[in-house]
Amino acid sequence: SHFLMWPKKFQMIHEMTMGMNFLHSMKPPILHLNLKPANILLDDHLHVKISDFGLIKWEEFSGKTEFIEHLTTRGNINYVPPETFTQSPEPPGTKYDVY
Repeated sequence: SHFLMWPKKFQMIHEMTMGMNFLHSMKPPILHLNLKPANILLDDHLHVKISDFGLIKWEEFSGKTEFIEHLTTRGNINYVPPETFTQSPEPPGTKYDVY
């Protein structure tokens, strides 16, 4: 079995946050909306690759209810921020990827 030393773990976290920062800095921001450990891939040199962008297009949904229905069939609600299920009609923002 392989164990990662803390400096390598921190490097991987840094690469993931830099990738998400890049997506969030686009105009308009690109939201992943399904970020979870299974969607963080590693190459042969243990560099991070963010995958599975199947939920990124919020504009396709007419409202939060439709988004939640789509998420429960294609995503994993274990990694969804709690505010997704509130009564607020506010659409997802970059904070949804940070949760």
